[in-house]
Amino acid sequence: MRLADTLLEGVGPRKYKRLMERERCEGLESRIRHYAKRGRIELPEALREEELLDSEEPALPGQRGTELGSGGAPESV
Repeated sequence: MRLADTLLEGVGPRKYKRLMERERCEGLESRIRHYAKRGRIELPEALREEELLDSEEPALPGQRGTELGSGGAPESV
């Protein structure tokens, strides 16, 4: 880095790093799932296995879609 660079105002340009080459974190995994859901990228094997494990866990009471007849509207008799 040259001395003159520190005197310039503003922020220097960032180097673009492809989505799949970035360090993994919760936010990045969320973006990967977002683009995979829309068919723009293929879900990596590690995330596929993780989703399979998540789907095998039993649902907790009160979670959406776990109770029968929980359409939200009262039943008409």
